[in-house]
Amino acid sequence: MNKARLLVIGAFLAGALLIGLTQGPTTAHPSVDSGDVVGHTASTAIVNTDPIAFWAVTWDTLGSFDTMGEAVDRFTKETFNQNVEARLQAPPEAIIILREDPRGKTLFRYAVGLRVPGRMAVADPLKMEEVRLAQATTVAHTGPYQELQSVYESLESSGRARGWPVIMVLDNDPRQISPTDIQTRLIAPF
Repeated sequence: MNKARLLVIGAFLAGALLIGLTQGPTTAHPSVDSGDVVGHTASTAIVNTDPIAFWAVTWDTLGSFDTMGEAVDRFTKETFNQNVEARLQAPPEAIIILREDPRGKTLFRYAVGLRVPGRMAVADPLKMEEVRLAQATTVAHTGPYQELQSVYESLESSGRARGWPVIMVLDNDPRQISPTDIQTRLIAPF
C-alpha cells in the first residue's frame, strides 16, 4: 500500500472516531440482541463471544478526539517510513484501540493501529503487540458511526461488554459510501 493510501486510511479513521464517539446517541440500541433493522437501514448483530487474539502494529498516545487526526497522521508517516505495509502480503485492517473509556474525559489513552498477520519488526515509536481478550463480544454494525456509542452502551447494559480495551475495526471506507452502508466491527471484552 502506498503513502497516499495510508494517509487516506488515517484521515477516515480520525473522522470515524470523532463523529462516532463524541456525537453518538446515548439511548439503547435495540438491535444488539436481535440483529433487526434499526431506524432507516442500520443494523447490528452479535457475531460471536469468543476469545480474540491478533497481532497489531500500534502507536499509543494520550489525547482526545480533537487530536486524533494528528496522531493518525504521525502513525501513518511512521508506518510508511518503516515500510510496514510494503512488508505485508495483503492490506492490513485499520483499527483503533480505545485503551480506556473516553466518555466524559478530556484526555484518554488510545492506540492507532494496523492489524497484521503476525509478529514483525518495528522501531519506536511504533510497537508490535499481541492483542488478546480472553472472551470478547464482536458486533458487526452497518450504519452511521454516530450509533457506535449506543451500541457499546447496549452491550454494557446487557452484560455483554465489561471494561476496556474496546477495538474498532473499520471494514470499509466511509468516504466512498453512504453513511447507512458503513461497516464496523466493535470488539469489547466480555
